[in-house]
Amino acid sequence: MTTPPNPLRVGTCFAETVQARFNGSPAAVAANAPVGAAAAPGTALQIYSDAACTTAVTGATISSGASTATFYVKPISGVTITLTATAAFGAATQMLNPRPAVRRGSCALNPADAGAQTIVCPVSPPQVNLANTALWIQETSSRVDAQSFLAHCWLSDVDQLTCERNQSSGTVNIHWQTLELPAGLSVQQINGGCLSHPHTYSISAVNPSQSFVLKNNSGTGSFDDDELIVARLLSGTQLLFDLGDSSSSCGSTVRHSLQVVELQGVSVVRGAVDAGMPIGTAGVSIGGLSMASSNAVAWSFAQVLDNADPDCALQPRAAIASPTTIDLSRGCSTERIVAVNWERVDFGSRGSVQTLVRNLAMNAGPLDVAIAPVDETRTLVFSSSQTGSGQGNGEALLAGIHDTENAMARLVLQPGGTTVRMLREQNTADATFTVYVVEIAP
Repeated sequence: MTTPPNPLRVGTCFAETVQARFNGSPAAVAANAPVGAAAAPGTALQIYSDAACTTAVTGATISSGASTATFYVKPISGVTITLTATAAFGAATQMLNPRPAVRRGSCALNPADAGAQTIVCPVSPPQVNLANTALWIQETSSRVDAQSFLAHCWLSDVDQLTCERNQSSGTVNIHWQTLELPAGLSVQQINGGCLSHPHTYSISAVNPSQSFVLKNNSGTGSFDDDELIVARLLSGTQLLFDLGDSSSSCGSTVRHSLQVVELQGVSVVRGAVDAGMPIGTAGVSIGGLSMASSNAVAWSFAQVLDNADPDCALQPRAAIASPTTIDLSRGCSTERIVAVNWERVDFGSRGSVQTLVRNLAMNAGPLDVAIAPVDETRTLVFSSSQTGSGQGNGEALLAGIHDTENAMARLVLQPGGTTVRMLREQNTADATFTVYVVEIAP
């Protein structure tokens, strides 16, 4: 059988050629010889007749007078796979070890360690190509000062991500996930600092209807305008960076990581509630959208004023209320939100989505949530609110002026793929999270 690509990534479609042999040498068959192909585990690999891996088959045929036949295979799970080809005159096996589509891990910025403002987190196995790799970040801390509890994280090499913060007080626990696919996924990563705003980044052309934005950033001082930056696609070649209002300015040490992720097979719509959420408004509905499938997710980006508080008013949570409606809600409404940007990503057949709405109670510890079984090697878990701490945020009820840490969680898929563990460091208030479990179809 053919030697597979090295490294072999989940989602790679490649040719497998089988050969009839006699005494170790190629031998032509006298009549058509069917060859069956099967994998163990059977759900980990798909077999096709064509180089595009679109027409499923169960094998191939060595034609009369020939000694070889070719079929195509695509691993869809990052587990060890045994591929067996069987003919009437013999069989051959091959072991495949594809790299998973999703890697995950955890690390921490700890003041007891040297270099407590920067940490390099190993990624194993290494990514193959960062241009095909997207990063999801979730940070938790018990600190109330943004320069300590917000870290700016990015993929600094194929085998590592780097996280930096502006002050080394307290611990920041970081959970990360990456998604890498050999085709159909392209990622542009932009790392920047304080900018005059609004600012427009020029990007390589993408299809906006198949592209979305991921963000995280460090902080300084209190949790307000320059910790809640906005990143939104204006067109296929322009990415907006903005914050606060015309009077806002960002701290000179605040840095951000923005990713423009283009994933073929998804359908993305986006928009902004330009009126924001005035004082006294706890919720907003966005209706009249195109129909979405049951495999859709939504997230929001809030834009707030300098010195805005309390924090429970600054982090709206998105939820898909119907196939054409997104609801935004927040834990209190005693402060104005300038604007809310949102995106809805419909994975369709590109991913299976489980949506969980869970409350983490005041003074309660971690919460384990049962889910339908998923393949850990191709499943992402994230929430519906993006802030400086990444993609693990929810809405918190009022506990104090500076209590955003109550709405920061790490959402960790547990071994076995049947449980998501929700963890946070601050539990002085209830917090509600919309959590998405997305099993990608490579």
